Amino acid sequence: MTVSIIKLVNGTEIVGNVLDDDGNVVIINDPLQINYRQRNNSNLPSISLHRYNPFSNSTCSIFNGKDILSIDLPLPGMVKYYDVSIKYIREEVDKLISEELFDAASSHNEMSDETKIKMAMMEKQVYKPTLN
Repeated sequence: MTVSIIKLVNGTEIVGNVLDDDGNVVIINDPLQINYRQRNNSNLPSISLHRYNPFSNSTCSIFNGKDILSIDLPLPGMVKYYDVSIKYIREEVDKLISEELFDAASSHNEMSDETKIKMAMMEKQVYKPTLN
C-alpha cells in the first residue's frame, strides 16, 4: 500500500492508502479528508484530518477515475501525520461516533408517538420546498 494525496475535481483533498488504480476506478483504504484552517497569528494554515466518509461501515472508498484530478506522493511529515491520525481515529473517534449514533437512536426510540409526529411536522415545515 502506498500513502498518497488524492485531489478530486471538486477540490477535496484526501490522503490514504491507494490499494488499486486501474485508471477507471481508484480504491483507497482509510481515506482521510484534509481540512485547512487559517491560524490567527500565522500566514501558514493548520491542517486536520477527518474520515472522508465517517458513517461508512467500510474502511475503503472507491472513486471513479474521472472524479480524480491528481494522485501524488506526500511529504514524509504528512505520511507520519496520517499514520498517527488514522491510528487515533481507529482507536478513539470511530468508537465515539458509533456510541453517539446508538445513543441518538435509543433516545429517538424512547420518544412518544406524539413527539415523533410533532418532530416530523416541524422538519417538514423547515425543509418545505418553495416555488418561485
